Amino acid sequence: MHKRSGGMIPALAIMAGILFPGVVSADVHKQFSPFWTSLEDCQTTIRLHNNLLTESLTVKGVLYLRNGTPLELNPITMPPKGSASIPVNELVVNLGYKEPQFGGAEFSYDREHGGALGVETEVIMAERRVAYSVESFAPNPGRSRQQHAVFWLPTRQSEIFVAVHNTSDEPVRVLPEITAGRNSAALPAIDLAPRGFASFRLPGANDGGLFAPLAAQRPGVIGGITLRHRGAAGAVVATGWIDDRAIGYSNMMTFTDPGLVAGQELYGTQILTGQWPGRRPGRDNAVRSMLLVKNMSDIPVTAAAEISYGAGSAVSVTPVAMGTMAPGAVGHIDLALLQTRGVLPRDVTEISVRLRHSGQSGALMARAIGISNDGDYGFYSALEHFAGPSRSEVHWTTEGQRNSLVTVANFGPPDNVKVTLSSNLGPLPLDAFRLETGESRTLDLRAELAAKGIPAGSGGYSVKAVRGQGQLVVKEHIVDQATGFAIPFYGSYDYVVQLLIDPSSAATIDVDQSINVTILRKWSDFSQDQAHGAWTEESPTGIVSVTGSYATKTITGSTAGSTTIGAESWEIVNQFGAWGYVQASPQKPVTVKCLVGVDSVDAHNVGSSSGTARVKIRNTSCSGSVHVRFTLTDVIGNFVPNWGGGPNANQIEVFLPADGTTTSWQTKGFSYSGSGGFKVHAYIELCNGGDCTAANFTLNPSSLTSGLVEAP
Repeated sequence: MHKRSGGMIPALAIMAGILFPGVVSADVHKQFSPFWTSLEDCQTTIRLHNNLLTESLTVKGVLYLRNGTPLELNPITMPPKGSASIPVNELVVNLGYKEPQFGGAEFSYDREHGGALGVETEVIMAERRVAYSVESFAPNPGRSRQQHAVFWLPTRQSEIFVAVHNTSDEPVRVLPEITAGRNSAALPAIDLAPRGFASFRLPGANDGGLFAPLAAQRPGVIGGITLRHRGAAGAVVATGWIDDRAIGYSNMMTFTDPGLVAGQELYGTQILTGQWPGRRPGRDNAVRSMLLVKNMSDIPVTAAAEISYGAGSAVSVTPVAMGTMAPGAVGHIDLALLQTRGVLPRDVTEISVRLRHSGQSGALMARAIGISNDGDYGFYSALEHFAGPSRSEVHWTTEGQRNSLVTVANFGPPDNVKVTLSSNLGPLPLDAFRLETGESRTLDLRAELAAKGIPAGSGGYSVKAVRGQGQLVVKEHIVDQATGFAIPFYGSYDYVVQLLIDPSSAATIDVDQSINVTILRKWSDFSQDQAHGAWTEESPTGIVSVTGSYATKTITGSTAGSTTIGAESWEIVNQFGAWGYVQASPQKPVTVKCLVGVDSVDAHNVGSSSGTARVKIRNTSCSGSVHVRFTLTDVIGNFVPNWGGGPNANQIEVFLPADGTTTSWQTKGFSYSGSGGFKVHAYIELCNGGDCTAANFTLNPSSLTSGLVEAP
């Protein structure tokens, strides 16, 4: 399968994840494709996908050779939700390198937030019926000085290859250790040059050594690999693969950095067992899968799996205890054995798993590894430490003999799920479907598109919980029946970059008046939906009351004043799966005014040269007592009023009790000279000793005028 160079080191074994070790600008984000090669018997394609819903994305790419020489690529621009493919073999030859090359790649883009780009490398050896896909890495300061992997060798001829890459500018020594059964062994140290690569092959069962005593036992050789290094945290990343060249079997072996794992649960789906219906006619359709779990911590950990299967209200959950695992130990669940013993029904062909453990946060890692009975197909699923309501996936295809099988599992409350395929021609929405808690559904994309009359194509896709309540895990295999391989593809969770209050503009309402606002989440892919579980607060408090559930809130004025309405929601806050509170930005300013006004005014008992002005003041909605000063004056007439002398003789101050009350007649006698008709005008001048508008009063009405009075 592999051409070898440098003695025992196969050229294809130089596979590794690359993590940029320096400080990344807040506006420049990078993604690293760990491996590419231009070997003649390999066809390497780097798949790029723009995760943004409404904006194009321009990406700068660099291919690095084994010695660190950079090969800069022309900038690549993808439309919203668009994709691009880089044919590495052809590109490297066109750049003048006739001999096979291999290395890593770096892709960068300018954006306020990360997560806009998805990258995955696909390596296919069609003649050997072998294929791999290698996920990409984004810089993360949480990385540690360790890497962990698990493996299962389903045949005696299975071989393990591991590759490590130094992403720093300093030399690094890597110390590998292997565990199989109850035995562990240290492997020779590996010295990596700055930005250097190295790879090694683990001795197989046919080589004797650690694996030989286990090869004849059921279920075969199961173990784990630990890589420790002495460089800066995150300086070394690793990847690997397993193959049996005699039967064309191949599978991935991804590594986990314990610094990037959190929580006490792991989630996985599209784990095949029994008679897989997606195989070629006339071939053995049975798939055997093994769930492998490794304790990455330094204390014993007790773990148990919850295996779910079925559909709708018929979802069944079977608990399977795994017992206590010692530090560094690898435990397993043989799904075929569970079916043989009747723990799982024999007709179950696909399961999802929630793994719970008692250890410290991030203590366990887990993988599901499957092989078809004839050895043609290998299936691989990395269990994830979190699930979320929105996800962007790198690649799907139905071109040629390929088909994408996509499984969506829901580990949260019941929700509807929307899958939207994307291509450079635009979105291809599929029909929404409902998933109950623990339920999963597998989509055959070739059949889905054919039913809609859509021709074969390729691109990326997004998966969303419609109400935002579902906690989804997505897994995809691209199956090629012509050459007999299955390639696992990956994606990343979208995360919330902003919480919005809609409308966000300042609002002015009266006491007891209400307005509705909606809390929205803006995601890293620029999509928006309503936030679940958002809550609001006032500062200062007591100005408004907030009612309502889910995302829509009713804001009701309680008392006069100004406040701000905020929102807070517990969300995924970065592309690495961290959770935290997101605060609404901006907050919504709200001013509440209370209503007072002149209820009525008249000129009463007007006689010869004298009369009485009467006014009623109404408190419509002001809580507590209200101090109002109103002023009386004539409006028309040729008489000269005399209000009793003094500068404020025509003013009356009134204290009103709680809202909903109207004063009795407030009277003011006056005398006058002159004759003719006149009117008395009353208007509110001050509220609680200050300017009414500034004190958040609404004057409704602010003034009234009496009817025309004819003086005797």
